[in-house]
Amino acid sequence: MITRLVAGHDDLGRVGHAAYELYGGLHAAGGHAKVNSKAAGAELDKDRFATGAALTKVADTWQTQVDTLLEACAHISNHLGYSTERYGDEDTTIATGLHDVHQRLMTPSRIAEYYR
Repeated sequence: MITRLVAGHDDLGRVGHAAYELYGGLHAAGGHAKVNSKAAGAELDKDRFATGAALTKVADTWQTQVDTLLEACAHISNHLGYSTERYGDEDTTIATGLHDVHQRLMTPSRIAEYYR
C-alpha cells in the first residue's frame, strides 16, 4: 500500500502563517530573558559573585537558542510561502496548456488519476 502526503495550498499557507506568527511572538518575547538576565549577571559580577558570569553565560546560550528557533521559523514560513506560490503557478500552467486527446483540459486532479 502506497501512502501519499497531500497538502493543499490552504494547508501550506496555514502552516507558513503559524510559523510567521511564532516568529513574531518569539522575536518579541525571547529577548526579555536575555536583557534581564544579562543585567542581573552584570550586577552580580560587579559585586564579585561567581554566579554573575554564569548567569551571563546562560543568557548568551538562551539567545543562541532563540536565534536558532527564529531562523527555523523564518525558513519554514518563507519556504512554504514560496512553495504555495510556485505550485499555484504550476497548476495554472498545467490548467491552461495541457489537454488530452479529446481536447479536454487536463487539470492536476485529472492527471493524478493516471497515477493511481
